[in-house]
Order: sequence, then C-alpha cells, then structure tokens
Amino acid sequence: MQKPSLNALSMGGNKAKFGIFSPVVYLAKLALGEAKLNKLRGKVISLHSQAITEWCLQYGAYNLRLKLIKMAKRNGDELGFLI
Repeated sequence: MQKPSLNALSMGGNKAKFGIFSPVVYLAKLALGEAKLNKLRGKVISLHSQAITEWCLQYGAYNLRLKLIKMAKRNGDELGFLI
C-alpha cells in the first residue's frame, strides 16, 4: 500500500492539495471531529456559492457564475481548505 504524499492527499477520489491552511483544517478536524467539520465545510461552501450567485445577479454577470464557483473551488483546493 502506498503512503500518501505530503503534497496531495486523496479526498473523494480527487487529490486534495496540501496548502497554507491545511494545518488549520487538520486541527479543526481533531477539535470538531470529521462529521462536524464536513457539515461546517458544506455550510460555508453553500454560503459562498450563494454570495457568488447574488453578486452575479446584482451586476448582471450571471453567465460568469459557474466559472466563479469553479474558480473558488480550485482556489480552496490550492490553499488547503479541501484537505
């Protein structure tokens, strides 16, 4: 069995990158437990997606909505929030 590398850990079939905020996520996982952390993460992602949608509607840029949400996910992965 292969050991996971420090640069990328498996998450949901994808490789989550180890970023600057990864240690904070690990501490939150220890403090809250994985189930509560995933519930909190889901709420935050949902609120962020809603904020992006509202911004797109307000400024008439609804066609950018999906691109902005994908960019937010990619940035969260690079910063280590999705570890």
